[in-house]
Amino acid sequence: MSEIFANTYTMNIRVTAQPLPLRVPKGISLPASKSISNRMLLLRTLSGGEIRLHNISDCDDTIAMEQGLKSLGVQSPAIIDVGAAGTAMRFLTAYFATTESQDVIITGTERMRHRPIGVLVDALRSMGANISYDGEDGYPPLHIKGRQLEGGTISLPGNVSSQYISALLMVAPTMQKGLTLSIIGEVISRPYINITTSLMRHFGISIEEPDGRTIIVHPGKYRGGEYTIENDWSAASYWYEMLALAPEGEVRLQGLFADSLQGDSCVRQLFEPLGITTEFDENGALLWKSSRVNSQWSVVNAEGIASGSSAVGGAGADFKEPRERSGNGQWSMPKASRAARRLSAEPVPTSKSRESEAAMVNGQLQTTSPPVPTWHRLWWPRAAVWA
Repeated sequence: MSEIFANTYTMNIRVTAQPLPLRVPKGISLPASKSISNRMLLLRTLSGGEIRLHNISDCDDTIAMEQGLKSLGVQSPAIIDVGAAGTAMRFLTAYFATTESQDVIITGTERMRHRPIGVLVDALRSMGANISYDGEDGYPPLHIKGRQLEGGTISLPGNVSSQYISALLMVAPTMQKGLTLSIIGEVISRPYINITTSLMRHFGISIEEPDGRTIIVHPGKYRGGEYTIENDWSAASYWYEMLALAPEGEVRLQGLFADSLQGDSCVRQLFEPLGITTEFDENGALLWKSSRVNSQWSVVNAEGIASGSSAVGGAGADFKEPRERSGNGQWSMPKASRAARRLSAEPVPTSKSRESEAAMVNGQLQTTSPPVPTWHRLWWPRAAVWA
């Protein structure tokens, strides 16, 4: 499972089905981006509260993140329980480790206590962080005694979670020497790292990226200001699918930006061949269905857009005339792995690349020729469209 879509793949798909009789509502209020919200909560704290945020996500991860940043009290060590919020565990670990006078134990659910965090802890320890394990080595709970770190140069493999990298980058300006982070090997989930560095630059941090594998963060302080968090493009992708399935119509998706930082924002390009036009104004994005529909489209370099890609696949399964989809892009772990587990009706192959042909039969994608014994069937989760 861990190798699926790790390398370039090629898949040619021909699908035939009937369009669904859909009535698409015109105005949609989307949830705020969890990825941007979590990062901005940490940046706000690092700015000394000088950043005013608007449209913060209300998802469980973001609530855990906000409560963790506010829950320090007279108890020492303070107990920070993030529940099942993996992003909060990683970001808060870096924050508490690099903040003087903090003495905390950070923990979570039983499942969280079995999720590895050793890569991040080792990186922080190598720069002088005082972190010990309160249970099994490599896993939460963590006992952290914060201090200012010297910083310097560290290396991380490119196939680790981008949240480890983002956590280190966001606290790097507090380090005496800043941080030079070298990424070894192929970088996965690059769009999420780009979100982090873009937000840091927006609030005054000097960052250099001399090549695609080195990020240099200089010491500094986050400046204050106001920031409105964009709504979530992953959620928007399913409304693109619904409109693509409808014979005609338009949808307004509020709170989306033309210059979005989110990787899934490329869904607007992915759906253009399916007749969906997107325009932006001060309120968000306006989508409408045109009569122009191309019979072929491609997904190229689809790194970090598993949600958008599955929406495209679902839409392609419901056109009256036969259509072909060809992909020659790179899907990377871990997001593609989660997408595969969600979309697969049976075990997914672990080979690094596959070339096959498939057909949609009764709503299921089935391989035809040549056979791929471990692929079997792929189905698109239409229930998500109606959420």
